[in-house]
Amino acid sequence: KTTVDSTWQPIWGEYSSIRNAYAEMMVLLQEKASNPRNMILRFRVYNDGIAFRYELPEQMFLEEFFLHEEHSEIRVKDDLFAWWIPANYV
Repeated sequence: KTTVDSTWQPIWGEYSSIRNAYAEMMVLLQEKASNPRNMILRFRVYNDGIAFRYELPEQMFLEEFFLHEEHSEIRVKDDLFAWWIPANYV
């Protein structure tokens, strides 16, 4: 677990500096196998939103991978907005 409270300066835009403040939790998952692979789940909570991502670090038993489908979801109680960034590295 960690917290961050910093600012950064965008190259262009409406603001001269942007505050980057969040609490973060990193969860390391390890496969139960003879050649275990690791995956990191990283969760961030901001004052005005939440975020998560999957990380597959370089490791001995994982040379490459292909993501065929992704079914992650976050359910919230109210009718809220969501923003997402597609990650197509092919």
